[in-house]
Amino acid sequence: YLNGLWLTLTNGNPTAALFSFTQILDQLDEAHTTQFTTLAYLGEGILYARQNELTQAEFFLTKVKQALSTALTTVVAPGLAQARLLTMMYYLAEDYYLRDDFTQSQHYVSLGLAWCRREHVTYFLPRLKFLRAQNLLALGAAPQQVVAELVDARAFARLNDNQALILQTTALIN
Repeated sequence: YLNGLWLTLTNGNPTAALFSFTQILDQLDEAHTTQFTTLAYLGEGILYARQNELTQAEFFLTKVKQALSTALTTVVAPGLAQARLLTMMYYLAEDYYLRDDFTQSQHYVSLGLAWCRREHVTYFLPRLKFLRAQNLLALGAAPQQVVAELVDARAFARLNDNQALILQTTALIN
């Protein structure tokens, strides 16, 4: 999964990325009973979206939305399982943002932020706050509200040493 997602997010070889996800679906989790199936669907959805093949992307991301809805109604053990759910929330929010569906994007951003608060995790917090600011900007929110989200995003980006996001938030604030 990590290999496939790494290749997808760094614009690596799409065939190699798909092969990584296919290994999960066809060999490692044939029964499709673990979070790794959902993460493989997520990776495929992101990959297709980045290649502007939106019908294929939506097919896989719909499966992720369904699995996430189910997962949110069950008790999730702390640790990696929670990080995987946050990964799903963030990338669903990002996908809706890229499709100009800012209301749906905000829904997943809010889910992710609530999860971060409840579980006291900060890894996705700066990116979720930045995405919330982008959604608010697109929805025509008051500039003070957008800047407040960006300031939060930058603070958590500093905490997590996310230099790229620090630059992005600073640029957008300016």
